Amino acid sequence: MMRWPVWILSGFIGAVVASVGGLLFSASEIYDFPRDTGRASFQEVDVIVALAGGRGRIAYAAKLWDEARLARADRAPPVLYLSGVGAHVEIESLKDQGVSPEVMSHLRQESVVLERVSGNTFENAQIFSSFAKQQNWRKIIVVTAPYHMKRALYVLDAALDEGFTLYSYPSPVELFQEEEWRHSIDGLFVTFVEYIKWVTYRAVY
Repeated sequence: MMRWPVWILSGFIGAVVASVGGLLFSASEIYDFPRDTGRASFQEVDVIVALAGGRGRIAYAAKLWDEARLARADRAPPVLYLSGVGAHVEIESLKDQGVSPEVMSHLRQESVVLERVSGNTFENAQIFSSFAKQQNWRKIIVVTAPYHMKRALYVLDAALDEGFTLYSYPSPVELFQEEEWRHSIDGLFVTFVEYIKWVTYRAVY
């Protein structure tokens, strides 16, 4: 049986460790985005858009919508825009997404847009940008997972013209805590996959 020299094995292991370390460092880039939570004025925001596809996003967006509704009781609440929710989702079924009974009791058809066509982040952005330009939604709260937010903001910003302001509100409920992503299989897998998507989107779009 052939034995590899120790120096070759050591070099190979060292290269693997260095590569993994470099990837761990680079992948953390996806969590580097402006944190706007609390900065957007609920009195001024036009729309709250949730990019569906992850646990907790719709419920968090609906919670923000209700806070905005209460903050501007003298006028209509902002629009709650749910992107890529699927063909069979209706307002009544949002309770299955974790929206509380209290919030459900205030949701009305005229305040909610259920976008059922898009199937990925690029399509989310293209369809939403058409709505935003048509409806003149200038101040926009964006809700998605922390690992997805950087790419979502990048694609939305590219799809919209100047004069639109995006506020990032990462949803707090996901498979893992953002600051602990290196310590779980879910965190490592999701972060690496999202990092590859982020690098690809920057190259393509």
